Amino acid sequence: MPTQLPLNDQTLVDAMYCTSCGSKNLGRFTAEMLIHFHGLKNIDRRDVFVFPELMICFDCRSAHFVVPQAELSALAQDLPAR
Repeated sequence: MPTQLPLNDQTLVDAMYCTSCGSKNLGRFTAEMLIHFHGLKNIDRRDVFVFPELMICFDCRSAHFVVPQAELSALAQDLPAR
């Protein structure tokens, strides 16, 4: 059974198993992502750049990453109140 990994702002830690399928066939990569709100009604909202570390499973194709706190706060500030 896969172990749930603790996540933090800095890294995804040295994973030994995929949290989705339990495979040991993982790769660690850096990424550049632009997160934006869905739909034309949100076209004027600002996009947020995120540079996370990805853990990708080569067996089930799942990817796991953590959005750093600063970028998460920027996204949350742009959300409408629920």
